[in-house]
Amino acid sequence: MGRLCQRGQAAAVRGYAVLLVIIVVLAYALTEIRSATIEERKGTTNTYITRNSAIDSTATHWENATAGTGVTVGTENITATDWVLFARSTDNDAEIENAVWYQTIAVKLNDEVTSAALKFKWALAENTGLGGGNVALKVMLTNPAGTDYTIWQTTVTATSDSAAIENDVKSYITADGDYTLKLRAELNPQELTPGVKVQWDDASLTVDSYVETLGETVAKETGPSSLKVFALLLLVVIIAIIAVVLRAIGAL
Repeated sequence: MGRLCQRGQAAAVRGYAVLLVIIVVLAYALTEIRSATIEERKGTTNTYITRNSAIDSTATHWENATAGTGVTVGTENITATDWVLFARSTDNDAEIENAVWYQTIAVKLNDEVTSAALKFKWALAENTGLGGGNVALKVMLTNPAGTDYTIWQTTVTATSDSAAIENDVKSYITADGDYTLKLRAELNPQELTPGVKVQWDDASLTVDSYVETLGETVAKETGPSSLKVFALLLLVVIIAIIAVVLRAIGAL
């Protein structure tokens, strides 16, 4: 009888040990999965940005297109080290002269676009003979499908100092592919001897996209509701194991 009691006690000890190991393992698994939902971002951020946004003397990486007579484009230095893009018109005919500076960059969305900003500076640096005409400025973004979006625009009739503009364009970055930043000037001087010039500087499109860690991906796909269900199932399993062990001990 004493040996039977000792055997029962030994079995109980082994049962408790097994129970403890199971609880520790299940608790660890739950902790690991739970940590994925609260993990701070540890993935990789990829940045896609317009090249030569500060503008060098030859406008490297920038291209231009013009329409109309008497319109010219180029670069000029406003200080010894600061160059800008310009568009100038010396024509007073009935047509509006157009000049566009543009640059294209390839963007990948990856798992998430975290930010996208379009920045530039503009100035109406010369305003001779504008008369009753005006200068319409537009900054546009073309998406991979070829759709043009006007992000910013203004119409000016007087000389102005350089003004810095920044726009959030995250909502426009919706697919992998080429995005084109366009700086457009529509020049319409009307007096006899016109000379109207627009300057662009520090123009850039910057897109940050995020590549998730495996833990973040699992957490996102699992979702908080599923994790709650999983936690409840673990609790049920633990309770069931305790009940079985206690029943086995009571039967000894």
